[in-house]
Amino acid sequence: MNKLLSLTFGVSSLTLMGLGVSLPVQALNLFTSCDVPNTSDNIVTGVSSCNYLPYEPQSNQQDFINTNPITVNEAKMFEQTDWSFLSRYNADTQSWGVEGNQGASITENKIEGNWGFNDLNSYSQVAMLFKDGNGTALTTYLLSSTDGTFKNPFYNPSGSLVTEKEISHISFYVRGTSQPVPEPLTILGTGLALGLGGLFKSKQKQKSVV
Repeated sequence: MNKLLSLTFGVSSLTLMGLGVSLPVQALNLFTSCDVPNTSDNIVTGVSSCNYLPYEPQSNQQDFINTNPITVNEAKMFEQTDWSFLSRYNADTQSWGVEGNQGASITENKIEGNWGFNDLNSYSQVAMLFKDGNGTALTTYLLSSTDGTFKNPFYNPSGSLVTEKEISHISFYVRGTSQPVPEPLTILGTGLALGLGGLFKSKQKQKSVV
């Protein structure tokens, strides 16, 4: 007797057709709010908010950027689902991915360092995510400045700060773009050009009538 096994991922359902049995499939946990570290052992500066991602199930330890949705959107980083991946710094090789740094800068010794982001005003929100591995959760911060420092930035899956955990990589994610406000001279130049264009067309019509 053949039975069709149907799996639906991301919808948290598993159905055995013909048996009428529906079983739950565990989805990713959601990012959880945390306090921005501000002690001698743990500190991150130039940021306004903190989130960490408990890794039950195990896949929560990964910061996937090639899935749909990507990890930070599926797990609702800072309660949003429209983040775009921008750039990634690999602490092991001290280098950026193929996308380049995209306006970001990192100097570090795998435990502490400095960060920078020149294009903060080009986006509505910018987040900086730290990843290590066992004993740490994905930990991310909303940027509120164009530069800052970090030391032991990780929370563990239980929501406690940890020390002496080496950084694997640092990823930057962005939301939205800021539309630049036209400068007064630009507006004046555009208006003048339109006015002269209209006058030229009017004279051309007059000549054709004559």
